[in-house]
Amino acid sequence: MNTRSEEILSGIFFALNFSAKGGNNKVENGGNGNVAGRLLSVKEAAAYLGLSKQTVYNWRSQGRVAYVKLGRRVLFRPADLDKLIEGGLKEVRGC
Repeated sequence: MNTRSEEILSGIFFALNFSAKGGNNKVENGGNGNVAGRLLSVKEAAAYLGLSKQTVYNWRSQGRVAYVKLGRRVLFRPADLDKLIEGGLKEVRGC
């Protein structure tokens, strides 16, 4: 497995562990800790993707990732982040 794949998997495992603990924002997730039914902050989205917050901000401004704007807050749906991951998936041949 290459380094980039390891970074992505590390971010996913972190996000799953983070959501299992209920996250840190009870308003967004209704207090149930279910990552699929909530919106993620930039910090949480970066952890979910295994990227820096600045990369998430850059991708948002470049239109590479869908987001929700509520007042001044920028939030992300986990389903949209999953689509981003799937869109970057490269198949390996010849094993």
